[in-house]
Amino acid sequence: MKKKYSGCINFIITNEEGKEKFIFKNGEEVLSWVLRTGASAGFDEMTSWKNRKQLDDRFKNIIEEKYLKEDGITVAHTFVAGIAQK
Repeated sequence: MKKKYSGCINFIITNEEGKEKFIFKNGEEVLSWVLRTGASAGFDEMTSWKNRKQLDDRFKNIIEEKYLKEDGITVAHTFVAGIAQK
């Protein structure tokens, strides 16, 4: 959905909101996507490297236990993009 706002003199702000759905085969694919796209927003950098494999394995197990269906694991990525012009 696109919206236009012009509340301040000489400013135009346009934003777009949306949601994209992705389907992954397993927790390994979800983890790879989360780390590759930055969707984890630094979580991987806040964890100890010595526990990294254990944490990754636990993440994959939880995702598969809770969300794996016959057609895979569906992940919805909600986003907001904005442009301001002076």
